[in-house]
Order: sequence, then structure tokens, then C-alpha cells
Amino acid sequence: MLEEGLNILYKTDLDNLIQSDLFAKLKDVPVSKIRALSQMNNPRLIADKPMLLVNFKAGEVIAYLGAYHDYTIQGDKKIAIGWTNDLWVHPAKRGQGLAGKLVVELYKQFDGNLVVADYVPNTFHIYNSKGKFTKLKPIVGKRIFLKKPDAVWMEKRFGLSLKKNILKTYLKFLPDKPTEIAETLLSYKQNYTSKLETEHENFMDDHKRNSIFNYGISEWNHWLAAPWLSEIEAEPRFHFSTHSKPFKQFCLELRDDTNAIKALLFIMVRGEELKVKQIYSAPLNYDEVIKIIINNAQNFACTQILLYDTNAIRSLKKYSDHYIFEADSKKHLLCGDAILDKLLNTRIDASDGDLAFT
Repeated sequence: MLEEGLNILYKTDLDNLIQSDLFAKLKDVPVSKIRALSQMNNPRLIADKPMLLVNFKAGEVIAYLGAYHDYTIQGDKKIAIGWTNDLWVHPAKRGQGLAGKLVVELYKQFDGNLVVADYVPNTFHIYNSKGKFTKLKPIVGKRIFLKKPDAVWMEKRFGLSLKKNILKTYLKFLPDKPTEIAETLLSYKQNYTSKLETEHENFMDDHKRNSIFNYGISEWNHWLAAPWLSEIEAEPRFHFSTHSKPFKQFCLELRDDTNAIKALLFIMVRGEELKVKQIYSAPLNYDEVIKIIINNAQNFACTQILLYDTNAIRSLKKYSDHYIFEADSKKHLLCGDAILDKLLNTRIDASDGDLAFT
């Protein structure tokens, strides 16, 4: 199942591993079942590209590196892209270069078409040190607070710093509650849909942006129907987050009085956060889009909204009475040199790299 040394696992190999007796006995596992099942059902999975690299020695997993599959279309050619995730080395084996060897091997397996997001910032330097990646400019979104930021968020964002103390003082002068947006203030009708049809596909085609990953309705329908296969308990032997708690995600239609679609919003709600994954809309409708987003956050009792769409962010200021505070939300990407030019000249949306899992 796992052999001594480096193991390169494709879909069938990964399926066999999580069903095996060995998986049940391992002290540390290279993936949780919930994550493996979700990634194996990824509609953009590439059959001839690996999903997981595992270094196995003396009956133990000593290092691993995952790859979430995606692709871009160049002409009539499909170019496989790997989003690296879950880089881990056993504490007793660190400092031996194992992580770097996994990164280089995965880079080779994907012909240099790798993208790394700084979800785990302290491993970012490992990728950067290989000399095979070029850092892209930060992708800047907005985090909107419908109540004052709590101490946990402030500690994570600022730690012990002067900025934190200044912000705490500033927040004292802000209102405790923003003005709500009532349904009567909305110009368009809202409708939640669980399945996209030809009408939606045509609308999306008319409102595509210059994105390296243009998801179609089959992929969005997958996201709506089976995005993250639920399990009762998290996997304690896996060293990364596995979200087994329920969350909601849906496509929200905005329609006018003639029942014509004016916008499509792909939204995820988990806990107190509403995340706007992607928006399809004409620019002139974005003021209404923002009102709808805030209204939905209110209805779901969310305290935060996260969005990256530049048109939506431009419209935010007009509705500042309806939220307490806003802060930049930055993510950084490293990409393999093979796709650098493509990535630099296209848009990266919040949904890219996590369509089929979170």
C-alpha cells in the first residue's frame, strides 16, 4: 500500500490507502478521509497527475505533500495545474530537507505548473527557497464586520502591537450595531437555487471575467450538490484542518420584475462568516449586489463578510452605514515559472483553488 521511500499516489492509490487496514493503524495520516473523498470527487481532477506524495519509512509516515487539481485552457489544450496543500514533516525528521524534496518532485510532476497559497505562512519560505517560484502581488479583498471585531480576530491580525492598541481605542467610538438593510430596500427579487440550468449558463457566459480558471455550470453544480463530504468526527491524526461541522453554500439569483437574471452570487456560510466565492453581474448592478450580500449576512446572523470581487469592493463605501468596520484581507500566491505570465495577466478570484473543498 505504502512502500519504503517516496510514494506517488494517484486517485486509485489514494482510494485504496484510505480504505486499507494500514490507514487505520498509522500514527500520522497524510490526508483525512473527508478531504480525500472530496478531492477524489473534484470535477477538475486530472487522471495522470498525482494527488499526494508520501515519504514512508519503517512503518511510519514521515512527510507528505498534497496537490489539489485544477486546469486552465490555452487554445485547445488543457494545462493541468496543482494547488499545493498540506505540507508536513514529522518533528523528529525536520531539518533534513524532506519538505524541499517533496516540493521539487511535485513541481516536476506538474511540469512546473504549481500554485502555492499562503494558507500556512510558516511553510511559504520552503516553496520560495526552491528557486522555482515567483511571488505574485498580493490579492486584496475586504473583510466586513457587522459587529465590532472580537479579541480573537484582533490577536490573530495584530498580536502585541501599537496598531492593535490604536484599533481598540478607535473601535470604542464606533456604533455597536449598524443600520440593517430590510427586504423592502432591495430592488431585485432573491431566489436560492440548488441547480444551474441553461439559462444560468448563458448568463455566466455573458459575464465572464478574465480569469485563469473559468468554472462552468457542471463544476458549480458539483459545488452546490456535494462540495464537502460530511463525517461525524474530525481526523485527529491528520495535521491540518478538516471541517466536519455543517455549513451552507448556495447560488443566489437576483431577478428583476420581468424575471430576468441580473446577477448570480455563489456564497458560503460557515459559522459567523459569509464568504462570497464568485459574482456574475454587469457592473451597473453591483450597488444592488452589495445590498443583497449584507441582507443575507444579516439573515444568516453572520458577523463577518469576506469578498474579493473588485467591482463589489468599489461599491462598499456607499453602504458604510450598514457595517461597523472593514479591513483588508490579503492572500499571496507563489506560482511555478511555467505559468507565471498567464497568472500575472489574469484575474484570481476567491473561488480559485478551493472549488471542491475548503
